[in-house]
Amino acid sequence: MKTSRYNSVYVLPDHKTEKLIFNARTLAMALIENDKLDQYNSFSEKNIPIEDEKFIEDLKAGGFLIDDDVDEESIIRHEQLCARYDNTRMGLVIAPTSNCNFRCVYCYERKVLRTSMMTEETQDAIIDAVKAAANHLEMLSVTWYGGEPLLAVDIIERLSKKFLEICEENNIQYAASIVTNGYLLNRDVVKKLNELKVSRYQITLDGKKEIHDANRPLANGGGTYDIITR
Repeated sequence: MKTSRYNSVYVLPDHKTEKLIFNARTLAMALIENDKLDQYNSFSEKNIPIEDEKFIEDLKAGGFLIDDDVDEESIIRHEQLCARYDNTRMGLVIAPTSNCNFRCVYCYERKVLRTSMMTEETQDAIIDAVKAAANHLEMLSVTWYGGEPLLAVDIIERLSKKFLEICEENNIQYAASIVTNGYLLNRDVVKKLNELKVSRYQITLDGKKEIHDANRPLANGGGTYDIITR
């Protein structure tokens, strides 16, 4: 028996008698009392056996303790290859426009941004690719990206409706998310995205107002913090 190389221990400010342990391979998290953590550390650092059998079982259940012959790197490599060649799931990252209404100071695209929108020809090619894979798909996931994707809501709507139609006809699960600066979000846009099954939003804020506005201004230099937070 040995400890996983992917364990990390964290101090929680409001937990004086226990700490958080996390395993980056299994994604397991657990609160461990300080005296039990001492036992874990003694085993990990000095190979002193842990006497509490229930504690050992719990650590094994989360992957914090593993058998001596377990090769975690091989497990991760196997899982990555399985995911890479799994033809039952398709994940698409789609940028419907290369344009953006922001000029973030650290953006690697800000000097090459163009006002172009995805052509119908490209949209149709994406739809055809999904149709071609539909007979063996169990899951289709889409992330709307950019540029700023909310500058092209009409393209998001057209493609989403086609994806949902294909998924309905072929009994495929569908999930969609969007990476947006949040400036153009309003009730009408959110209502539309809800109808299109966009269920997750990633919106960037760079700290408090003065820091954010200095780093993430509009193309004309105006601030964006107040609009986003509203």
